Amino acid sequence: MGQPRDIIEEDRFGREKAQLYKDARRADDALQGILDVICRRPESGSRCGDAGMWYAAAQGWDVTPFVLFYRWDERHVHLLSIIRAQPDAE
Repeated sequence: MGQPRDIIEEDRFGREKAQLYKDARRADDALQGILDVICRRPESGSRCGDAGMWYAAAQGWDVTPFVLFYRWDERHVHLLSIIRAQPDAE
């Protein structure tokens, strides 16, 4: 993995995260794994068109499923938005 980039939470992301996870610690726990990956390898997410925006999704038995939208450059990953995702149908 590459050198970790600094994570910057934009205002909108912070508001949406607070609504999605009422408990700040739970939010941090839910996001930790995906942030560990995208701060080192942001290209491991999926690109959203040509606007330079990327997304990564996470779900698990103990996590509210979410989709995280971000932009990145050589030094930073900017967290733009986070929304609740629909879990995969079984």
